[in-house]
Amino acid sequence: MSRPKAITAAKISVPAPTDLRGRDHIGGVSRPKVVTAAKISVPAPGANSLGVVSRHPIFVAPLVTLAVVTGVTAGCASSSTSTTAAPPSPTPSTTSTAPATSSTPTTSSSPPAVAFKPIVEPFDPGHAARTRPGGKNCSSKSSTADIELCLEVAVENTDARIDGVREAAYTSADPATQHQVNADDMLWLQQRAPICEEFYNSGGTIDGVNIGSCLLDESTARLAALRGATQQPVQLQASDDPSMQGGVQFYTAGDGTRIAAVHSQGDQHGGAVVDWIIIGGYRGFTVKASAFRFTDGQFTDPGVPQGRVPTSARPGHRVDLSIDYTQLAKDPNASKKSGRFDYAPDGHVEAEFR
Repeated sequence: MSRPKAITAAKISVPAPTDLRGRDHIGGVSRPKVVTAAKISVPAPGANSLGVVSRHPIFVAPLVTLAVVTGVTAGCASSSTSTTAAPPSPTPSTTSTAPATSSTPTTSSSPPAVAFKPIVEPFDPGHAARTRPGGKNCSSKSSTADIELCLEVAVENTDARIDGVREAAYTSADPATQHQVNADDMLWLQQRAPICEEFYNSGGTIDGVNIGSCLLDESTARLAALRGATQQPVQLQASDDPSMQGGVQFYTAGDGTRIAAVHSQGDQHGGAVVDWIIIGGYRGFTVKASAFRFTDGQFTDPGVPQGRVPTSARPGHRVDLSIDYTQLAKDPNASKKSGRFDYAPDGHVEAEFR
């Protein structure tokens, strides 16, 4: 009887089995795992030979079939936008009698690519925001219902432009950033209506008009922020009566935060107390009293916060910041009535209230 001769199989890349949709059991993406067949003793010619049975025969040598029976990890692409790479060709057998070393499988920590998610309007569902005719000069309409419909068209037209800006950046982004873009857009859309409804809640039909106008302000501000547009300070009128909701003018920041100024009362120093109404944007708002000041040329009055000073505003929730501007009597230009109350985060004026 002849002594069995030991041969060593080479490293072989085996593509993982998949289901009909090309998915593995966890929906992840993996590459073919390199596995190594063990040594196999083959009897010399003339002796009885036992074939090795395998589900996936991958290498055929004279008189013997080698098969890989262990170490296969399923893997496939899980996105409709991704493709499955063809497995590499098997590596030719080596003549060395030393056992081959199994390599460590490579995995990706990045999430799979996903489709871009456009804005779908709650008032016009079933499809992505689209451009429609109309949506201009809404205040000139004859009824509140017509004004609301006009504002809806204006909002949807603006949102369609937002989608255009977002999708352009989305297509060139990596999968992780694409996920962030979709999540950020959905969060903004979810918080937009609550932000507007926080202040306009009188219960009358005028609420629909005020909310529609607010929705348009929110979308317009977001579009400008996404485009990186440099804007001049917005000039608004400070209100004397916060109970007249339609008379309160709000500045809308790029993050959806809304800010208004209400003249409260004078003080014993010849100054004035201003109540700042702040409604947190879709990611909330950090309140810094130093961002709210009085300015008249070179003269400034930072004011003195009164009572309980809020530190933040949650998304869609209102806080009030009361500041007493005690130095107004020292303004050398007071007679010109050229002063204003500014919202100036980080020293940059974004809104002026007179």
